[in-house]
Amino acid sequence: MESKVETEERVLLGVPSECPRPNFHFAPPGGCDHLLGFKFPSIPGIPPVRDALAKRFSAGSIDETGKLGRMPKEEWKTHLSVLCGEFRRAEYHLSRFGAALELLKSRRRLAGGPTVGDPEPARALYCEAAGYLSAMRTAVDIIVYVAARRAGASVADAEDWKAARAICAPSASLPTKYRTDDIRALRRHKDWFETLNHYRNCMTHRGWHEHSFGYFDRSDNTPQANNPFHNIMLVPDLGPLRQGARPDKWTYRERRWLDALVHAIESGALAALEDLLNAWELPETQPGRIPEEEQATVFLTVPFVPWVIDAKSPPVLHVFLSEDAARLFFEDFRKKSEEFRTFSFREVRRMKLQDDGDGYLVAYHSESLKSSAEVHLHTVLSEKDHVIAKVGFCPSADNNGPSKGLLWFRTPDLNLESVFVFSHAGR
Repeated sequence: MESKVETEERVLLGVPSECPRPNFHFAPPGGCDHLLGFKFPSIPGIPPVRDALAKRFSAGSIDETGKLGRMPKEEWKTHLSVLCGEFRRAEYHLSRFGAALELLKSRRRLAGGPTVGDPEPARALYCEAAGYLSAMRTAVDIIVYVAARRAGASVADAEDWKAARAICAPSASLPTKYRTDDIRALRRHKDWFETLNHYRNCMTHRGWHEHSFGYFDRSDNTPQANNPFHNIMLVPDLGPLRQGARPDKWTYRERRWLDALVHAIESGALAALEDLLNAWELPETQPGRIPEEEQATVFLTVPFVPWVIDAKSPPVLHVFLSEDAARLFFEDFRKKSEEFRTFSFREVRRMKLQDDGDGYLVAYHSESLKSSAEVHLHTVLSEKDHVIAKVGFCPSADNNGPSKGLLWFRTPDLNLESVFVFSHAGR
């Protein structure tokens, strides 16, 4: 029996003691799997995905909107989805960066003193900044590739389009192939891209001072605040980075601060991507009907199970307590008719649902059935199929599971991690 303290610890870790009741249920037509959504608690240290930058790219991928030029539709949708993923990755690192920065500030205030060393969160701060810049820079590379494909370049030629050349080359020497609407949108933000590119290259390809392990505010007047050996917030001047200098040649005369750099990249990205979204004609997204605080965070695919298989009355759902039991029954069943060759069996894993305890969940089509049906539980006994239990229920009722069209059931042995059920192959 789990103690109250253990339960509280599980909740703090983002693992509830039971799976909460679903707050989202999608039942597609045609005998397809259902989709359930649950609101699990947030995980300390892992920010939720808000995808502020990603929403329009994601919507374009799903709704097939936007100006794709000469790019094939499926390729267009795929790359919009990939861009959405990169912006979500960037936002994740940005949120973690902000959390680590606030942690460093608070610990610095607590420790006092003229100098302080706090290497673990300081290193985390740098890693999150590097992750953020890396994700943003990767997104720009993908955008330039998409620009090439929209303009009609082959895959091989599109791979040769380089972001730094396309965005930063002087207008007089810019190759004709780069004179597209989306590249022009990025070129309006050349300074932003150069800063992003140089600092990303610095962090990714040149490394960072290992011993930059303390946090100092801009108002700190101690000498260590101006020493990158002590101050994680100091970033090198842009000039040496433009020349590809190694860390021993970096200078810090401009007193650039890491948080200011990250925020400048963030605000510049918002402006550049707004111009790009307009060039691609990706429309504004509308807020969803479900408030953000009520939206599901964990999703479960519930297998749809066909019921009227062997024309029995009442209709029967066959559940197998082992894969051997399913295979044995299945082999005999397939011999009866050619039409049953489209059927297979699938695993259903045990879950612990709030108010119901341990059990298994499947989906069915209640409107096509009569007022009664049965669940038959099969096992193997003396190398033969054996039904150990029959449970009746009303398919048209609303209380067979957490919502209509779902069946929640148990087996005599709740230690089973999974059971097996019939399904249409490929569904």
